[in-house]
Amino acid sequence: MTKNAWSTIVQSLSLFIITFLLLFKYGIEGAVLAIYQDEGSTGTPKAVKSNIEKLEEVLEQAKKYNVQLISFPELYLTGYALNPNLVKQLAEKINGSSIRKVSEIANKNDMAIIFPYPERDFSSR
Repeated sequence: MTKNAWSTIVQSLSLFIITFLLLFKYGIEGAVLAIYQDEGSTGTPKAVKSNIEKLEEVLEQAKKYNVQLISFPELYLTGYALNPNLVKQLAEKINGSSIRKVSEIANKNDMAIIFPYPERDFSSR
């Protein structure tokens, strides 16, 4: 199995553990979860900005229903239809500007968010 495959498995497992811990914290019977599915913009910095703006709108709506955890689709920030060069161009560090913006939106709405994005790995060049 390749290093990237293991990384994907670890990230998925991490999301599962985080979700479980949030459910445990809020009480499994009392957690309000939401899943958002939509086709967003794809493949440019402008698309990422547009997807973040949409994410904020969605969270504002979800807050009206007391949602505590919301999940967005795979590669939500950048869009899914990417070639390897675009992935490298749009990938961000875990504390990148888009990630910090989504974190601010989550805090403002008092909601946990699962929002997959391509993460920049500086250990392999």
